[in-house]
Amino acid sequence: MLSSPGLYPGGESFFDIKRLKNKNTLMKEVKIMENHLIKFDLLDWITPAKGIRYKKFKNGSNVIRLLEFSEGFLEEEYCPKGHACYVLEGCFNIEYTGKLETYAAGDVIYIPAGKEDKHKAIISKGERVLLLMYEIEHSIPDVTDYSI
Repeated sequence: MLSSPGLYPGGESFFDIKRLKNKNTLMKEVKIMENHLIKFDLLDWITPAKGIRYKKFKNGSNVIRLLEFSEGFLEEEYCPKGHACYVLEGCFNIEYTGKLETYAAGDVIYIPAGKEDKHKAIISKGERVLLLMYEIEHSIPDVTDYSI
């Protein structure tokens, strides 16, 4: 039986499968995405620096992160990447070149990619922030027609 390129014999795509070692060091396959549901609870937290950790789902160039900031996070450089975020918990500031904006649980944030909107997150002492973030590609054109 032939399968399509990029698919496992059961029809799952590569991004649906995560390999985990069990107690016997055997490899076990676990579905991270079933139908259209992303199971973040099956993903491990990645902690690249103090005060930040995330769980990452990637499909091609599409990246969705469950992102947590906490006290001690310090972003040295401005980020030029584009993001669309939903603030699940907490309150924090984003510093854009020359201005500061505050966001809290329930807010939706859209930051276009590019130098004009470069930014950095600022987390206050004792604060914990949880975001659902979609990373926006630089090649996506600016869309200003919001009609449905």
